[in-house]
Amino acid sequence: MDISEFRRLHETSNYSRHPWEIARGKVLLALLTAKVPLPQPKLVDIGSGDAYITNLLYNKNAAGAYFAIDTAYTSEITDSLKNNNNNSNIRYFKSIEEFQKSNPPNGQSLYL
Repeated sequence: MDISEFRRLHETSNYSRHPWEIARGKVLLALLTAKVPLPQPKLVDIGSGDAYITNLLYNKNAAGAYFAIDTAYTSEITDSLKNNNNNSNIRYFKSIEEFQKSNPPNGQSLYL
C-alpha cells in the first residue's frame, strides 16, 4: 500500500485490496516457504505500509515475533492497523532506530 493511501484505513467496509497486492503476497509466501525454514524467530518488515504482507505472514505462522517499520506510522495509523487486524501481536515502529532500541540483535531474523 502506498503511504498516500493510509486514508483507506478508516474505510474497511468498502475496501478491496488491489489484485497486485494479493499476487505479490502469494509470490512472496511461495518464495519464502520454498527457500526459508519457517517459522523464523523474528520477522521484520521494513517499509511495511499498511502491514498487509506482515499480517499475511502472521496468519501463516511464519515467525515467533513480528515487527512492522514504516516512516509514515503515527499513533493514529498504528491504532487503526491494530484494530483492522484483530489486534494481532505485530509491533509497529516509525524507524529502524526505534526498532533497534527495543530489539537488540540476537539470533536469527527474517528481514523483508
